[in-house]
Amino acid sequence: MILSVIFSIFLPKFGVHQSGEWLEPRWAGHWRGIYTHKNTLGNTASFALLMFAIFSKHVIESTVFRKATLIAVGACLFGAASSTGLVVAMVMVAASLGFLLLLNARRGTRTLILGSTFFFLVLAIVTAIPIISVVFEILGKEPDLTGRVPIWGTLLPWALERPWLGYGFSSFELAMLPRFFALTGERLVNAHNGYLETFINFGYLGLAILAAVLISFVRNVVYLLKRQSPYERLILPFAVAIFVGVLCSNITESFFLAYSSIHGVIFAIAYILVAVSRSVTTASVSQRASHPKRLQFGVPSQTPIGAAK
Repeated sequence: MILSVIFSIFLPKFGVHQSGEWLEPRWAGHWRGIYTHKNTLGNTASFALLMFAIFSKHVIESTVFRKATLIAVGACLFGAASSTGLVVAMVMVAASLGFLLLLNARRGTRTLILGSTFFFLVLAIVTAIPIISVVFEILGKEPDLTGRVPIWGTLLPWALERPWLGYGFSSFELAMLPRFFALTGERLVNAHNGYLETFINFGYLGLAILAAVLISFVRNVVYLLKRQSPYERLILPFAVAIFVGVLCSNITESFFLAYSSIHGVIFAIAYILVAVSRSVTTASVSQRASHPKRLQFGVPSQTPIGAAK
């Protein structure tokens, strides 16, 4: 983020979109920092803000450097003017803070909070279209998500021509781009929707596998919540916020299968953190049940090498 600020301010030829560029000159004046596109900077800054909010006091000793980092992250978020990055950043920070409150609540209160959250989530989905329209009107944005909705409407019928197995991994450039360019004269690098891109590449099979991965993540989180895992306060707020952020960001961008995508990497890290924590918690519970006197504060005692099993 600090490098992106330096590029944008002192090396604007590289760090800022220019009006003379052949690809999307309409973004002239928007920051892209050390990245090739403003949306990449905005989305990367959203994850940087989350990591800063949760871990900065634990890993950055210098108060001056912490403040400089926060200023750099904020400057990149607003300088890129990426609506997706800004919304995802706010959603992830809210999710992490909300989960921290959930962890501090009693078990009965947790159920109430989760039930209320589910109710308001359903209500938000039902009223999403009018609310989004009002928000976009206030922000001066287009209600078609900057032309994305028409793109999806064009690509989906073509994807349905091979619905079960799709066109193959990274097939958008060969299977969809020529047809879309012939129809509209516009060149796309992806479908601007991770779920649609997964369907184009792997059909219903790909969507089923993606759903299985996401459901598995949720099951691991619920397990840790029920077991009152000692690891939950360390990793759950971060992992859940990443999960929510990835789900949201893939609505308007194709990140699930993108090359060199920070979203794919950071989601994999979040999944591993949750899965490993569940494994450790399960082993700890099993050991407490079989050797209660050899455990203290949930930490297994050291067994001498060569001791009988």
